[in-house]
Amino acid sequence: MERGKIIASFFFVDYVTFFDEAKVEKVLLALKPHVHAKGSDYTVDTVPERETVKKFGGEIAITGGPKIKSTSEVIQEIAAKLKDEDKS
Repeated sequence: MERGKIIASFFFVDYVTFFDEAKVEKVLLALKPHVHAKGSDYTVDTVPERETVKKFGGEIAITGGPKIKSTSEVIQEIAAKLKDEDKS
C-alpha cells in the first residue's frame, strides 16, 4: 500500500491498482495501459506479460536501478562511502 501511495503521488501517473492474482494479465487486458512498467530484474524480452502487452499495442518499460539482494553488499557500499568521506 505504501509503495502504491508513493507511485500515485507522481503527477504523471494516471492510475495505480492492486490485485490478488498471481498473474497480471487480467488487469492488463482490462486497463490496456499505454506503458506496462517492470523492475530492473527483467529485460523487455523476459517480461512474462510481454505477449499480452503486445496484443493491445502497449509498451514495456524497464524501470529502476539494479536490485540489491544482499544486505552485506549494502553495508559494504555504505562503509566504503564513509571511508571515502573520511579521506576528504
